[in-house]
Order: sequence, then C-alpha cells, then structure tokens
Amino acid sequence: KAAQDADRRLVTQLHPDTQAARGLPESMREVAKERTRERIATFLDSTEASTLVFSAEGLSYLRHPAELDRLAAFFPDEAVRVTVYLRDKREFLRSYRRQLAAMGIAPSDHKDSFAYAADDSWLLDYGRFAGIFGARFGQENLRTFDYDAELRLHGSIVRHFVEDVLAMKAPDAAVDSYWANVTAARD
Repeated sequence: KAAQDADRRLVTQLHPDTQAARGLPESMREVAKERTRERIATFLDSTEASTLVFSAEGLSYLRHPAELDRLAAFFPDEAVRVTVYLRDKREFLRSYRRQLAAMGIAPSDHKDSFAYAADDSWLLDYGRFAGIFGARFGQENLRTFDYDAELRLHGSIVRHFVEDVLAMKAPDAAVDSYWANVTAARD
C-alpha cells in the first residue's frame, strides 16, 4: 500500500498541471519529466520480474494521444495491458474534491485543468478516456471494470485486480487487512 500511495503521489506531483498549480517554472517541469524517465528506465533495466504492475490514479489525467505516446515510450519492447476501474461519477467527484483539498490544491475554474472538479469535468468522460487508451495500446489490451460493484462485493478493488487481472489467488488476510478502502469507511 505504501508503494502504491508513493507511486500515486509521484505521478500526481509530476503531472504538468499539478506542477503549474504549485508554481513550478516550465524549465523545472522538463527536468522533472526527464528524472522520471530516468527512474523508470533504471527500474525496468534492473528488474528480473516477468510481469510489472504500475498503478497510479494519476494516469487518468492523461487525455491526449501525445501524452499516451510518452507513456508508451517507457515500455518500448513490452506488451502493455491497461486495466481501468470506473467509478460512479457523482461519488468519484465527491472523493476527488476531498483529495484535492487534502493535497492543498484549490479547485480550478479552468475546464482543462486537472483541478477542474465541476459536474461537467473532463475527468468524467470515461468514453473518451477508454477510447484514447484503447487506440494507443489496442482495444484488446484495455479492460474496464465496475469499481463500485467490486467495492460492494469486497470492500476494495484489490481482490478483483489480483484474482481477475493478475490471475493469482489473493490471500484473504493480506487483501482484507491491508487493502481496505478507507475512503468508503469515512463516507
């Protein structure tokens, strides 16, 4: 869980919209992008794992083909499968607004901003999101699931992800004690 949270924070922090919102100059954003590329390349070169899972909610900020091309460039010789859990839009926005506040990021009135969390936010255009990821990585490599259904069944999406997506048996104790959805518990 700690690694997943760190990955999510890293992707969110390195997203250009987040950096701009925090006042980071454009020149420093390019440095941050290059450092990210270097860190991922080093990791990929050093691992002996046959399957890697990169999980980050910040990937949902990618919405333009050029952004997906840059993502794909990290994995030039690898087969990429994309798994997306789609959440009830109203519940997503409520949770997202809370997350922005917890990170100290004010909501934006700019419709293209990652911090635009109004009811017509581009973050809710699930069809476009699935379309561009499917176009870049192949529709056959894109799988979407119902976040809310898995949450009702198991209290989190982790069990489903491990068992269905990774095709592994999830040990009850590991999943249930470490991967509870704390947001749902607060609501």
